[in-house]
Amino acid sequence: VKRLDVALLVMKYLREENYDKSFRAFTSESSKITSRHFGTIGNLRSIHEILDEYLDLKRKEQARNSFLKKLPRGSVQKHMETLWQLLADYASITNQRAPY
Repeated sequence: VKRLDVALLVMKYLREENYDKSFRAFTSESSKITSRHFGTIGNLRSIHEILDEYLDLKRKEQARNSFLKKLPRGSVQKHMETLWQLLADYASITNQRAPY
């Protein structure tokens, strides 16, 4: 994650939550890295969306790991891990979320 990405995300958060003084102060203090990219704030996902997606991915990862632990060790578990990776690769290629 780049400093610019974090700075723009903070600016978007401050603006969305109506922290006007903080927004102005942060915009001023971060202007060396954000001034040319100020217009892109509206195109960013909100921090709430990012955190929701992160938590969703963590839940799916925990469910996957729990499922894999219940499988007999060996080839079945290895094949399921391979299948899951193939699904994730397919989802990333087609710009979709993995269905698990």
